[in-house]
Amino acid sequence: MNGKKIRIFKTFQEQEIHHLQWMINSTPKERFSALLKMQQLTNKFKKNIPAKRTIIIHNGSAQ
Repeated sequence: MNGKKIRIFKTFQEQEIHHLQWMINSTPKERFSALLKMQQLTNKFKKNIPAKRTIIIHNGSAQ
């Protein structure tokens, strides 16, 4: 088991307090590890975006 847990918060404020407590109690290594995981997830989504975009103008307006 990898130690992941699902937490259900009743309010956004409760979630924010939990996250801030985690940040205070975590080590720099844990924070960088979390950042790396977020960046890897973001990069998975970015691969579906075309690298080149084209603007086509018809009758004076961009399409």
